[in-house]
Amino acid sequence: MGVTRSRIRKLIFGGAVVGGAGLGLGAGAVVGLGLAYWGQSWTLTAWCEMRNGFRNFRLDRIDGLQVLNDRFESEPGRTLADFLALMAAEERRLDVELTTALQLSDEEAHGLVNQIEEASGRKVEVSRKVDPVLIGGLILQIGLI
Repeated sequence: MGVTRSRIRKLIFGGAVVGGAGLGLGAGAVVGLGLAYWGQSWTLTAWCEMRNGFRNFRLDRIDGLQVLNDRFESEPGRTLADFLALMAAEERRLDVELTTALQLSDEEAHGLVNQIEEASGRKVEVSRKVDPVLIGGLILQIGLI
């Protein structure tokens, strides 16, 4: 059964219950946002309504769950993009998309990244792409939109 866009009413995690009966509909529910594999284990990234914040749960430690029939809508500050931006800020990392009219050499791209790291005082993770529609120059997008 998929839990996409449904709230999880009760999550039994390591013998403890997250959410559960007696809390009112949705109180204590978690909203699954994403799954990540870390080489040996999977984690569920979720918005926890009881804590009013993000939480991560190892899937191998979830003993059971109850899925609600009600659905959730994305809210600003409670999305996977918001979680990723928060993690990047905590790691002092900037996610940068570098779009150029022509393919840059690795040396040229590395030089730009070094300048951004020096100016920002943060580690830069860059993704590069070429857009032949550009007449010249580059577009530098910093952060998530």
